[in-house]
Amino acid sequence: MKKTIFITGSANGIRKHLSDVFYNQGHNVIATDFLIDILKVET
Repeated sequence: MKKTIFITGSANGIRKHLSDVFYNQGHNVIATDFLIDILKVET
């Protein structure tokens, strides 16, 4: 079942990894971080 997952502080570390894992599993991922430039580069 596809879920929407909201993860804060997801520009690096374990939360970035989890964002990638959930996205690759087909879930909708809302990834936020105050380091927005890092998120823009990697998406």
